[in-house]
Amino acid sequence: MTEGATLVGEGSAPGKLFLTGEYAVLEGAPAILVPVRQRALARLLPADKGAGVLRLWAERFRAFPVAELGQAPLVKAVAEEAKQAGGSERLAALLAGDATLETDTAAFYKSGRKLGLGSSAAITVALLRCLCPELGREALLPLAQQAHRRFQGGQGSGADVALAAYSEPIVFSRDQPVQPASLPSGLALLFIWTSNPSSSRVLLEQLAQRRQANP
Repeated sequence: MTEGATLVGEGSAPGKLFLTGEYAVLEGAPAILVPVRQRALARLLPADKGAGVLRLWAERFRAFPVAELGQAPLVKAVAEEAKQAGGSERLAALLAGDATLETDTAAFYKSGRKLGLGSSAAITVALLRCLCPELGREALLPLAQQAHRRFQGGQGSGADVALAAYSEPIVFSRDQPVQPASLPSGLALLFIWTSNPSSSRVLLEQLAQRRQANP
């Protein structure tokens, strides 16, 4: 993306698909998830002419100074959680405006529409892998879940974040350790996109309203 730049750090994570339990998991049931080939990418580069910039590739391209971090709520949430956890030299360089951060989730969109593969969870994990490379998976997962929950306003189960961190089929239950999932030998999976994107935030709000009206 930036020709001739010296790479300072990078991270990536896959998107997800639920095989079972996408909403039942919110009530404590187990869910089975698998990774997809679409991946979120994060790269940290030296600041351009001494001024750090955020470059975000998604359904469209956006760029603004690091000082305007609030324009990227998810990046801000990750940075705040990582800073509270002790931070890193890379995070400090970014927040000081001495580095440029690039994120790329364009693979999670088709014709300007979201595919619903968990782009925000994937980029959350990718950002932490880029900014805090010293974190192992066990330390990274709760930090990523806290950052993603902060971004979503407390909604969601965290299953998509766990899949992004594990990058393999998993069984996920709330308040339980993540378990690798062993799928049947010879199982073939075919996924079909309806071309109609849905908002997870809206669906979760509708579920909460339904639960309150019909306990």
